[in-house]
Amino acid sequence: MRWLLIGVACVLGVAALSLLLVMLPLRVSAHFVRTRGRNVIRVRVGLLWGLVWIPVYTRSSRPEHENGDSDAVTARDGVSRLAEWVSRVKTLLRSIGESGEGEGTPRERRRAGPAAWLRRARASPGNDESRGARRWHEVRRRVARFFYRAIRAEGLDVQELRIRLELGSGEAATSAIGVGLAYALINTALAAFPVPLRFPRGRPAISVVPRYDRAAFDASIRCILALTPGYIILRGIQTTRRRRRRSCPTTR
Repeated sequence: MRWLLIGVACVLGVAALSLLLVMLPLRVSAHFVRTRGRNVIRVRVGLLWGLVWIPVYTRSSRPEHENGDSDAVTARDGVSRLAEWVSRVKTLLRSIGESGEGEGTPRERRRAGPAAWLRRARASPGNDESRGARRWHEVRRRVARFFYRAIRAEGLDVQELRIRLELGSGEAATSAIGVGLAYALINTALAAFPVPLRFPRGRPAISVVPRYDRAAFDASIRCILALTPGYIILRGIQTTRRRRRRSCPTTR
């Protein structure tokens, strides 16, 4: 009986500690820097209201030109590079927004979701490793959809957003046009973002600097988000239950 009580106390202690950690607010800092063709991305997570920062992701790419000469930047930079990044962001947002659950109406897809997924997993060709990889991919997709719906329903608090671009095409006229387009695209992307954004500490700082002497596209983007994982999970559960009640014909 004594060991049983000790085991129950340990389980309750671990559960209480996990609940406390989940309900603590987090700060997520993402910093993207592009300088002379070299891209650096750093993501950190701040605990205890940002007192302790832990790096979680860092990626750096090689520069497109290794000699360091400013004239070696190709004409691919500038407006064309900006259009390429805008296309990538649109593709990412479109892939997140799509359900990808098959044919039929949304109500039919929700009803036949687990059964259809199990049938696809059993009938899929290939070895056990490929089936396991597909199942794991399906689980990750469903988890991502759960958190996406929760964040979309609640919105995000952006503590800091700083965007600085150096844009140029080598000509004064096209560089000025590119700067205007950059301002328009950035403000339109923030206004039409699928997740509602709130800026409690002030408006984002956006600066686009024209470069008339050479073709270039250098960028520095820094963003800090305030998140509470426990509240997001509860919000996701509420959103899922609300969607199921609306899709159930007996509740109407």
